[in-house]
Amino acid sequence: MVTSELRTAFGFNSMKVLVTGATGLVGSEVFRKLNDLGHEVLGTSSSSGFGEFIEIDLSSASQVNEKLKPLKVEAIVHCASKLPIGITPESSAIINKHIDKNILDLATFVNSKLIYMSGISVTVEDDIYKTNPYIREKAESEKRYLSNLKDLLVFRLSSPYGKNLKNQNVFKTFIERAAKNEDILVYGSGSRTQDFIHVSDIADLVARSLNTKHVGIYNVGSGEETSMLSLAKIIIENLNSCSEVKCVGSDVQEDLRFPVDISKTKKDFNWQPQISLMEGIILMRSN
Repeated sequence: MVTSELRTAFGFNSMKVLVTGATGLVGSEVFRKLNDLGHEVLGTSSSSGFGEFIEIDLSSASQVNEKLKPLKVEAIVHCASKLPIGITPESSAIINKHIDKNILDLATFVNSKLIYMSGISVTVEDDIYKTNPYIREKAESEKRYLSNLKDLLVFRLSSPYGKNLKNQNVFKTFIERAAKNEDILVYGSGSRTQDFIHVSDIADLVARSLNTKHVGIYNVGSGEETSMLSLAKIIIENLNSCSEVKCVGSDVQEDLRFPVDISKTKKDFNWQPQISLMEGIILMRSN
């Protein structure tokens, strides 16, 4: 049910929206949020067994033409991406290039608004990031979209997390070890920082942005840096764990910082992250 308060907060105007990657970390939360608000939401999944979603290989132009173009959606929230898990970064980049091109063709064909989920890592001046094929392809897709679409929003996400977090990143690893009261290993001094943003706050931003005229690139994060050492300690404290933090080896990215300026995003969309890191950790553990 869409209340008057929700209509006011999100400038509500019901739309037919396609969410790609609707079973993933970000896509699943976006799908749920938009559906709860009363939009007509369609979702895609690359896996079988999700009856409510359209099973499709988005890297296949013929499948996109056959299954998605006839839907005539008004907006596309493009969350789908092939992560370099179980395959090389080079292979994932090639797949994502095809996926992103097909979504560009789709958005052009149906003349829809496109919200593209990119990553803040495309802005980082660090050799490890600049030479990563997965990240380079994200940057190239941004350029293609910006050159070809007018009604486009690029959201550069900074370290999203939430209940559907599947890849074994630092956040998930720390929580799993703390839950088992195992030592949490932090490389180097633990001074490297990241800006973590809960997926519910990302979904809230998407909902607010659908009915606006704003276009262009926006940073999406909490606006707060957290060091790896601090993250480990916060997780231990909030999970009442008996784990201890052990600093081991070295971290080649010891001095890397992720300051994310979200002031433009907050202003243009009247948006403010609501889930603190401590709240997010408890939510993840309960799931």
